[in-house]
Amino acid sequence: MILALTLMWMGCDTVDTPVQPTLDVVANQITFKSVENLGAHHLIATISRTDDWEDDSQDIHEETLELAWNNWDSFHLRRVINGTTVNESLVSDGRAYTRSRGIPWETEIDAEPARLRVQTSWKVWDSAMDLFSRRLKLTETGHSIVDGRAARRFIPSLTPLDGKKRVRGGAMIPQSIKGEVWLDELTAVRLSADVKASATKKALTRTIHLRLTRSGIGENQPITPPAVTMSGPSQRILKGFPRRPSVQRGRQPRSSNP
Repeated sequence: MILALTLMWMGCDTVDTPVQPTLDVVANQITFKSVENLGAHHLIATISRTDDWEDDSQDIHEETLELAWNNWDSFHLRRVINGTTVNESLVSDGRAYTRSRGIPWETEIDAEPARLRVQTSWKVWDSAMDLFSRRLKLTETGHSIVDGRAARRFIPSLTPLDGKKRVRGGAMIPQSIKGEVWLDELTAVRLSADVKASATKKALTRTIHLRLTRSGIGENQPITPPAVTMSGPSQRILKGFPRRPSVQRGRQPRSSNP
């Protein structure tokens, strides 16, 4: 009996402590809740894609996402492609407005579609680095303060190509990557990134350049309701409804019971 207890104690004493994931690994797993935890801030992120062909022709595509964020009842999301604003969503005091290219601002019946657009578009890093993600490695090189937040600096690189794995015909093959990424120590949110990477296939060389900045962290972002110039179905329907109360996300209503 004593021997059994001794063995059990020795076994417990040698249990391995789980390895904590590094900050760059956590950054790939966070949800928008981590971004919320930063508080109010302003995000602007641009992905530039340049395709160079062997015949010296070139295609350039640039897309920018801009988000002024206070909370789920106060934000402004804007998407710009090649210098032209293609759509915007704005929520002020819980009331939503939207407009698309060539269409003036219009009031939305519900703010949930605007909130969903934020949820489905904020992962700019994933969109830019998708082609390189399987071989992307981040190495920590230092730490500093970025916009008032403790942050760590990482340098991107590509892991060697696995010679045992067969490359699909026509697939883009990553060739190079350089730049830097700053991750918030508390939330693992990317506060800043300037990364340029290239990949090739046959007659094509594709260069991706990501520039991302979060600024004004902790500062209230000015969100002003736009002048609604279009009298569409949404406006006519809204006139017949009382104003909906603001949604306070993450808070549970207090019980009336003692």
